[in-house]
Amino acid sequence: MDRTVLAGTDIEVSRLSLGTWAFGSDPMWGAQDDQESVAVVSAALDAGIDFIDTAAGYADGRSEEVLGRALEGRRDRAVVATKVYGTLAGAPLIEACEASLGRLRTDYVDAYYLHWPNHDIPITESLEGLVSLKAAGKIRAAGICNFGPIDLADLKAAKDAGVVVLHQLPYSLFWRAIEYDILPATRTMGLDVVAYSVLAQGLLTGRYASSNEVPQSLHATRFYGDGPHGDPGADTEVFAALPGLRVLAHEAGVSLADLAIQWALAQPGVAVVLTGARTPAEIEANAKALDVKVDPAALAAATALSEPVKAKLGPNPDMWMGGKQSRFR
Repeated sequence: MDRTVLAGTDIEVSRLSLGTWAFGSDPMWGAQDDQESVAVVSAALDAGIDFIDTAAGYADGRSEEVLGRALEGRRDRAVVATKVYGTLAGAPLIEACEASLGRLRTDYVDAYYLHWPNHDIPITESLEGLVSLKAAGKIRAAGICNFGPIDLADLKAAKDAGVVVLHQLPYSLFWRAIEYDILPATRTMGLDVVAYSVLAQGLLTGRYASSNEVPQSLHATRFYGDGPHGDPGADTEVFAALPGLRVLAHEAGVSLADLAIQWALAQPGVAVVLTGARTPAEIEANAKALDVKVDPAALAAATALSEPVKAKLGPNPDMWMGGKQSRFR
């Protein structure tokens, strides 16, 4: 398992991270058996994947609760990240962190993210809270998620900006909107990128041959033209690109998912990629993604095949909100 040390810290992690949104039986993903989730965590740790990601906002904290149960008696084997949403300053931020620690059955988390910007609260106040939590030993490192160019500029100008070392962003062969402005700015600030949805919610596993096969709950994202976001979607471009990507993966001797994971890890500034898993077999398969190295020429060819998808989806990085509704600024 490839490993890295997170920017500005002494925290060493696997470059593959386990995402646990589905652990909460969230409506987007459907029901998930708790014991199966515990087994997924065990399989991840046994495979060398020790960076595990959750959030208070995943099914109102249920994902955190299940992960806390899964890590009981072996917390020292995992590097745990969670996120806070909405309450991004002062006492509410401290209280939100304490609540997450309680659900996770731990007295600290290794990384604590601001899940989305809250434009009603100055970033300086959020940073003060993160500094306080770090000084108290409640968190080891701080991060941001889903910050756009303006939010990044505000962060860069703030006094306590140095407490932030991570930026979690949606990024995959099929979701490259951050390449326009956000990824370059993030790299310039020296933040490590943690890429989420690198398998494009299953599209880059090869399990779907058409949008009709994709569960309707996932049509909420801007990949699909029939979602609630009001955008035209990129169904045609996605399913036109997939056959060529399957051929590239086959010629490289890897699965399509492995190709997608290696592509994301090869992008400048990306330190870690997040992959969800609902069964031990899924996380074990993801853990083998780097066993066979894909030639850079094949990765470049994959980039070329995905260009029409990038062009169709445009520079808005919000996977769920189109046009003026985008939460990125």
